[in-house]
Amino acid sequence: MPSNPSSSHMIFIDDADTSRIQYQTIQLGPYRGKGFTPYSGLGIDDKAGPIHDRTLSATVVGDVSAAVTFTGTRVSVYGSLRPPLQTDVPLPLTKYSILEWDYGGVPAMVPYRAPNVTAPQNNVNFFTSDILPYGTYTLTINVTTANPDAPFYLDYIAVEVPGPALSSSTPLSSLSSTAFSTSTHLPIEAFILHHRLASAFVGGVLGVLVAFVVFFCYFKQKHRMVPTEYNCDKCTAGRKDVESPGGLWIYVDTWADVHGIAVLNAS
Repeated sequence: MPSNPSSSHMIFIDDADTSRIQYQTIQLGPYRGKGFTPYSGLGIDDKAGPIHDRTLSATVVGDVSAAVTFTGTRVSVYGSLRPPLQTDVPLPLTKYSILEWDYGGVPAMVPYRAPNVTAPQNNVNFFTSDILPYGTYTLTINVTTANPDAPFYLDYIAVEVPGPALSSSTPLSSLSSTAFSTSTHLPIEAFILHHRLASAFVGGVLGVLVAFVVFFCYFKQKHRMVPTEYNCDKCTAGRKDVESPGGLWIYVDTWADVHGIAVLNAS
């Protein structure tokens, strides 16, 4: 977290504050509508560190973004890291830009590639800007790479503002597990499980539909091959077995129309 001299104070913007943070989803393609998913009521892992306001926003797809407008002299972004579920997947890559402070009007994207961790880590600093002239700026967070085996987790944004704080507040570093749920593990696995179960459910539904279509087609074909009776325009056709005068059983195909019954075929 940035230094907090006595002449300035910090303002924290939680990831769940959608009145301050504008999340953008994918607009085109097969992942249209995908983006950040909020999770609340999260506990604390004593070894991993605190989670601000017990919330995280996670995404399992790239090409999404978040933007926040702030007034101050410095801004930082914090989130959580989790070990990837597979060893051969790309780790999350994000890029940060302050539009009103980019040189020549061209966004100077500052990249952050998540390290390959073996244990959960919270309160990780992803980005901290230079000291800016006091003013209003827009920070943009672009998620370039993320996937279900290695999601990106946003926790909060810290803004440094000149002058003393207007009211007392509890610094993030002083939070303890007693202030949160007694859970000792972050239930973020439910987030991964949700996406995997959703994929499995879709596959199961498609399998059932295919089986139903195959059975339906088979039934219709069989029904057409051995019709006992069916209707046609102004007539009825049927097939039955009857006993001939000589005592032999034969199959008779008949047509019945408005004028009577005529034998079409006997075998």
